[in-house]
Amino acid sequence: FWSAYKTWLDCDLTNDELRQVRTIFPGLMLYNDRTFAQQSDAIRGSEWARLWCTNAAAHLNAENIPGLNAVWRDIQTTLTQVGQCCNNYSDKGTSTVSVIVSDFDALTKNLTLKRHTMDSGQREAGIHECRELMKRINIAREAGYKLDELTRQTMLDWHSSLLQDKAEADKMARETEAVAKAHAMEIAKLAPKVSLMKLSGFASFLGWNHQCSTILAGIHTEQAKCSLIYQSLGQEEDKKHLKGVTSLNEILSYLKSKYNKPHQLVGSVLKIGYDMKLPGEDRKISKANCLVMLEIRRDLRKYHMQAKIDHYYISSVAPKCFTETEFARYIRERDRAENAHTEAVKKGEKSRAEAL
Repeated sequence: FWSAYKTWLDCDLTNDELRQVRTIFPGLMLYNDRTFAQQSDAIRGSEWARLWCTNAAAHLNAENIPGLNAVWRDIQTTLTQVGQCCNNYSDKGTSTVSVIVSDFDALTKNLTLKRHTMDSGQREAGIHECRELMKRINIAREAGYKLDELTRQTMLDWHSSLLQDKAEADKMARETEAVAKAHAMEIAKLAPKVSLMKLSGFASFLGWNHQCSTILAGIHTEQAKCSLIYQSLGQEEDKKHLKGVTSLNEILSYLKSKYNKPHQLVGSVLKIGYDMKLPGEDRKISKANCLVMLEIRRDLRKYHMQAKIDHYYISSVAPKCFTETEFARYIRERDRAENAHTEAVKKGEKSRAEAL
């Protein structure tokens, strides 16, 4: 019956066949949502136009067929009970013991081969595995499974050995760290004390700012940076204003707003040249003044104002860069060069006039 019923549900008609059937059963329609019980009622009521159904719905589901659903549930219950009878207590106990023994043998072999070459991470993993395996052994023994007492005792010995290795490794790490700290402290004592040049005004701001950015880059604590900058202040006004300030950004903002002014800085830099001593015949002072002039040009380039070193400024500071003998020679050579230039200009004008 069920085979013929499924064949009936799977059959299909072409359009021509459907027209022929409708000549016999007018109003015939295709249904895909009618159950076996509804089709049985249609047969009892001779509703032939409702019998054509497809297999799209679950028509063969025994739970939806009255009279078969109770039998179907009994069959499912019986099969479930038969499946449960296959896993009895003795089989489960044998499986549990074999798995624990297999894990015990693998862990024991691994620890025996790698105990003395483990790093901290592998040692922690071994301790965790020993602890978990001991828990499984205790649970199995409490459940009545037969496990050798030597298995549990061996795991306890391995666990204590790994904990002792961990304690020794931690002690050695602390000793190594203490030695490294002592070595670093000795190096710090031998190193020269870090300090900044005095910030006494506009004249020293450029050098102070460059030194500050270089030295502070190697200091990591903000409190040490603030202390170093405060010790470098040369003006009492700055010390009073920044006393108790622990914010590095606030200190730098105040100092830069006060001293980072291009025109005042350029004026103070040029004044250094005017304040140089006359060397007389001392070549040492002359060389020092020449180096000062190079520093003045370097500082002016930072603000793109090297044009401030004009002819007037050079004439003013030239006597301080040369000895008296060198300056007299410089004057003679300068006058000779100016006369030669004047004569060359006159000759050029005369030749152009004659050409015209």
